[in-house]
Amino acid sequence: MSKGGSRKWTIGGTEKLPVLAAAAAFSSVVVLSGGFYEYAAMTSGLIAVIAAFLFLRSRERCLCATHYDSAGSGGGKTGVIRRLNVKLLIPVLFLLYTWMVTVWSVDAPMNLVGSMRLAPCLVWLYLCFLLTDREKAEILSFVPFLGTAVTLTAGLSFFFEPAKALFWRADRLGGTFQYANTCALFLLLGLVILYRDWEKGGKGAANRRRSAVLFRFVFPAGVLLAGLLMTGSRSMLLLFLLWIPVTGFRRGKREGMLAVAAVMGAFLLILLFVGLGGSTQNIGRITTFFTADSTILGRLLYWKDAVRLLVRRPFGLGASGYYYLQPVFQHGVYTTRYVHNDYLQTALDYGIVPALALAGYLICQILRGRQSALQKELLVLMLVSAFADFHFQYLSLLFLLILCLDPGSGDQDRARLKRATKSQLWEIRIELAGAFLVFGCLLIPFTALRLHDCERCLYWLPHETQAELELLNTAETQERAQVLAEALLSHNVYIGAAYKNLGYVAFLKGDGRTAMEEMDRMIAIRRYDVREYRAYDEMLLQIADQAVLSGDQDLQREALERRESLRTQLAQLEETTDPLAFRLRDVPVFTWE
Repeated sequence: MSKGGSRKWTIGGTEKLPVLAAAAAFSSVVVLSGGFYEYAAMTSGLIAVIAAFLFLRSRERCLCATHYDSAGSGGGKTGVIRRLNVKLLIPVLFLLYTWMVTVWSVDAPMNLVGSMRLAPCLVWLYLCFLLTDREKAEILSFVPFLGTAVTLTAGLSFFFEPAKALFWRADRLGGTFQYANTCALFLLLGLVILYRDWEKGGKGAANRRRSAVLFRFVFPAGVLLAGLLMTGSRSMLLLFLLWIPVTGFRRGKREGMLAVAAVMGAFLLILLFVGLGGSTQNIGRITTFFTADSTILGRLLYWKDAVRLLVRRPFGLGASGYYYLQPVFQHGVYTTRYVHNDYLQTALDYGIVPALALAGYLICQILRGRQSALQKELLVLMLVSAFADFHFQYLSLLFLLILCLDPGSGDQDRARLKRATKSQLWEIRIELAGAFLVFGCLLIPFTALRLHDCERCLYWLPHETQAELELLNTAETQERAQVLAEALLSHNVYIGAAYKNLGYVAFLKGDGRTAMEEMDRMIAIRRYDVREYRAYDEMLLQIADQAVLSGDQDLQREALERRESLRTQLAQLEETTDPLAFRLRDVPVFTWE
């Protein structure tokens, strides 16, 4: 009861409204494409700020304002100090460092966009510091039920074609993430949380309320398992099959052997299912792990190319830098925005040293952190899965990762916190209000970009590369195309489409030499695209014909020599192509005739 005699609105001994607000921030980022797109990140940032306001209102405590006495108890000299918690130092510095990389990044505006997308993590870090262990457990308990809701909604959408595209890709469940592997990881984490919850408290209640246990544990577990199978994620299904015996052996030798037998039986059933003509798009995909249809060979090639690039650019390329520089250094035919390894991706984006520091910090969290066993288990699963995918490009998985960290605000430390002064509380409120204003303003251009309103996006965020590229691809006049291409190249010199447009503009104006120079730059970027070689070859023939008509023999000779050099370039490219490239579905082609 409060002093005024009214009952506090509580849930499980914790204040309900702030916890629900924090859960709403987490849920929103899951529902809004998993936080993959910038507009979803800004929306979740806004809700996280609201949740932080509610926490401050209910507790009047903050991340940086702490009040200790000299003895750590009630007596002695006291005073309010502002400090950065040591356990949060590395992640906070890393998030701030991402802005610094803009100075040497491949595409400065896109690196700023990447840093803006990560900005809500700072608010979420602050919010997780305010949470007690019990409150974190309350929010984690939302994960299996969010996964259940996503799976059921996606299952219903399967029968309605317009809605199906929102949740399914190639008949694989992608959920709100629109990517099957990350959706599978989220469902797997939900299964683990549900199992540990049942292990902790559900078994004792089983004899008393079987229907309640059925609704709370059995039904969600069945839905989550069905969803995991429907994603067709080989890596996550393999991780799940490994988790089962590990969990069994932790309970005892007998349980471990039973778990091994269950896994072997499940795998035999999968083989039988495929042998009887079952689809290899969903559960049967695990049987194609090392076939030509497998993505593992492609990822090996991505990783080899990425390591070669890291040796040359150890300080990082900035956000999206890998994607734009990829055609220049790749040794096979592929196009991927991410390298499908979060550790390599972090090093590619922000440098080897920051990536190693962050990885070391996360390992220390597992080995020395004071989190619950469940939080450490979730951390291990997420960090293991990050070796073969780009899960942490989804803000929802980053939020979940932060929720499982030990930020140095355990119950013992929390008991020593004193109330901050009113002026310091107002400072924090002003900072949060500023964050709310920034997220709200950034939500406008990012929503416009998602709705393909590129002009409005560029009004708020000049030189946003994706918006400029979309306008370039739809430009209706030569002048417009030239302006957009030059604008793109002013901040990113690895845009092949920009050079191609400038080449064609020069060609249409009758400037053959400039056209050849621009097209040479385009070919240097799009080295494996034989369609571009064919188009350039046809242009060179026309330039040579026009040179004959105008009597420019030097231009004619240059055009014909360039035609021969294209064939030489392809021959040299074939020699340097990685042998793995010839084992993929998209086999390199080195002729256009």
